[in-house]
Amino acid sequence: MKVFDFLDRDRHQYEINPTEVKALLKYAAENKILVPEHDLIVLQTHIVESDTQREHTLQEQVLNFGEVHRAYANLCSLTYPVSGQTVVDSNATKLSVAAIIVFTVLFFGLAITNEIMALYFGDIDVPEESELADIVWFQEYVLNTLSPLFWGAIGSCIYLLKRISDFKKAKTFSRDKLQGWGTRITLGAVLGGVIQYVFDTDVISSSGIDDNALALLVGLSVKVVYGAVEKTVDTLVEKFNLDAVRSGKPKQKNIAEAIASFVTQPSLSDEERKTVLSVLEIYDKHKPDKL
Repeated sequence: MKVFDFLDRDRHQYEINPTEVKALLKYAAENKILVPEHDLIVLQTHIVESDTQREHTLQEQVLNFGEVHRAYANLCSLTYPVSGQTVVDSNATKLSVAAIIVFTVLFFGLAITNEIMALYFGDIDVPEESELADIVWFQEYVLNTLSPLFWGAIGSCIYLLKRISDFKKAKTFSRDKLQGWGTRITLGAVLGGVIQYVFDTDVISSSGIDDNALALLVGLSVKVVYGAVEKTVDTLVEKFNLDAVRSGKPKQKNIAEAIASFVTQPSLSDEERKTVLSVLEIYDKHKPDKL
């Protein structure tokens, strides 16, 4: 009876969406994927009963609950990685990517506006005391400085739109895969803006790629660039022994032991050995309490 009570209370949370079942059955038919007859009957019955809103007793609900889940799981195993949810989401991506498209248009508009203004102001003489001089200053010192950020964000937007397009084509797109898209665009913008200050880009610039083009490439491949930055940090940590600073002060070497070890070297003459021992004696008299 506890099973019945559980199903009566939470059945809507665990029900298989009939719309997703329809979509997945259609996908299976279009791709010539054979569904076992028993599973097909169970799933079609589930769709019909959902459409007619037929009421069941609790016992019937328990039996149907298990049968539908088992049949749908079998169907998903045949169509993997495609599922009913991914088919439905792949057929309705416009709303999901609307925000990304808005950001793409926004950043692209800012980037192109800056390029057009730079070309225009480069062809005319602007009097220093005119109102146009303020616009020139804004374009040169603000928009030009932010331009790599715009192009880095555009690169990330292009990457996201291309990935979504690939998922849609393969019918494997899910709204869950859009989680973190805002972070991805932010990373692309920030890395695109700062990469020229982290690495020496003269080699790349000499090949004809300017800072904006480099920022676009960084936005397209955030993961690769971030990995390169991490390796650079690791190299700096190793070079400057920053691990010792992070873990605490490095242990100081015991000078007395070092001198005593040096005295045992066979290459020392007796006179040199006496000199070293005299230094050790002086050190013992005046050594600090703590090393």
